[in-house]
Amino acid sequence: MLEFKDVYLGFGAQAVLRDVSFSLPPGGRLAVMGPSGCGKTTLLCAAAGLLRADGGEIVPPAGGAAMVFQEPRLLPWLTAEENVNLVLSDSRVTLPRARQLLADLALAGAEGKYPAELSGGMQRRVAIARALVLERELLILDEPFTALDGELKERVMGLIDGRKCSLLLSTHERSEAERLHCGVMWLRGGGLVRE
Repeated sequence: MLEFKDVYLGFGAQAVLRDVSFSLPPGGRLAVMGPSGCGKTTLLCAAAGLLRADGGEIVPPAGGAAMVFQEPRLLPWLTAEENVNLVLSDSRVTLPRARQLLADLALAGAEGKYPAELSGGMQRRVAIARALVLERELLILDEPFTALDGELKERVMGLIDGRKCSLLLSTHERSEAERLHCGVMWLRGGGLVRE
């Protein structure tokens, strides 16, 4: 279970999160919505353990977390399948899993391509595959569908929706939250408001 207890987080004199409290039980799904610059990415990075709270407490899930960032963050000197497989321990055993996940995300035939050879949407799907292949208790998604549309977006969302993990999503689109069966919280003035 992920839990935020009266979390305060700021950068210099600028407070971004103020007294944020919520819990996400195993298998729970939550979408954080709000205008650009309100702190959604900061909240997600804190949930992933990438930022430390200045006050309060963040209790991470026992089974760990995997995150899809707003940017794909792929290593340019590795192929698509190598970028996915990078997070796993034994490439001889796990490379077939990476390849299968890329195929599930409509990237069959692109496994050996480098990021510079991939479109923005393809890079985004490689980043999603890298997070999914970890099979962590919590999946954190920071506006993950921005370069995807139509049938492809539905395919990716269906693959994510089929996972049994907890889900923490940042989005501007209510339809994405609804499609992934997420409860919604709004981030306003550094605090959370539940719908």
